Amino acid sequence: MNSQRTCGEGVDRSSFDIPYYQQRLLKAVYETGTPVLLVLQNGRPLTLEWEAEHFPAIPEAW
Repeated sequence: MNSQRTCGEGVDRSSFDIPYYQQRLLKAVYETGTPVLLVLQNGRPLTLEWEAEHFPAIPEAW
């Protein structure tokens, strides 16, 4: 089993933060200065402190 998986049946996570590589991507997009909305499509709770401070809206699609 790949220990890097972040979704699927029976996959536990040790943090509620957005996964590391997704966080790096968000920060890189933010640093371009292009206006962006962060749209979440997930089935788990997330902590979004940095994201809430830097994105004007965070809609969630279930």
